[in-house]
Amino acid sequence: PLTIFEILGESGDARTAHHVLCRDFEAALRAFECENWSEAAERFAALASVHPEDGPTRFYVELARRYDAAPPPSGEGASIRMETK
Repeated sequence: PLTIFEILGESGDARTAHHVLCRDFEAALRAFECENWSEAAERFAALASVHPEDGPTRFYVELARRYDAAPPPSGEGASIRMETK
């Protein structure tokens, strides 16, 4: 597995909104990584309602909802196989 990061800007230039987005995204991602699909879906959906332009949030809200409806085998959901860019 490879960890991917999104660069939002230099730390001194970060707005409060970015700090809140990062904090809330991290909490949602922790739920996702723990395979708590329902909590992850709820957290990402709440985040998407405030930041609808955020691509990673939109990606994860859909994936968490899909996994909540039809979970992958235990231990296989937190690592995501990307087939395209």
